[in-house]
Amino acid sequence: INTIANGTLPLALFGAKGYGERLGWINSIRMAFNASAPFVFALITQSFGGWYSFGVMLLFIVLALAAFFFIPSQHRGTAKAVA
Repeated sequence: INTIANGTLPLALFGAKGYGERLGWINSIRMAFNASAPFVFALITQSFGGWYSFGVMLLFIVLALAAFFFIPSQHRGTAKAVA
């Protein structure tokens, strides 16, 4: 599902014009963060200690969840109870 969503979400949000270029930018940013994350985590752990690095990781998890809940949804709050 992740692979399908990564390809179709930019198409649905931004349209077909410039789709390949936009997808390339999104993927290059994602790959840069994925590649640098272990090194940054190791640097923080080495410099400040394990508990601090886990605190930073927890902070980013909370920020990601908060950002997720701020995504507007057409379906949120429209579900009706089934009797």
